[in-house]
Amino acid sequence: MNDLVTEALRVVVAQVESPLERRKRLVVEGKLITFVPENDAPGHDKLEELSRGWGPIRWTRGDR
Repeated sequence: MNDLVTEALRVVVAQVESPLERRKRLVVEGKLITFVPENDAPGHDKLEELSRGWGPIRWTRGDR
């Protein structure tokens, strides 16, 4: 994590490369992981259909 923060600060101060160039360099250096999603994210209607029958939502953090 320190490498990422140090790198971000160095780039912001120096402004020697564009955000796209920086992203490409970080991927090449193995400091940034990228992936291509297999499918589009489901919409609200599809999520509602998929989650039907799961039962009530149970909060695990704090009281709501």
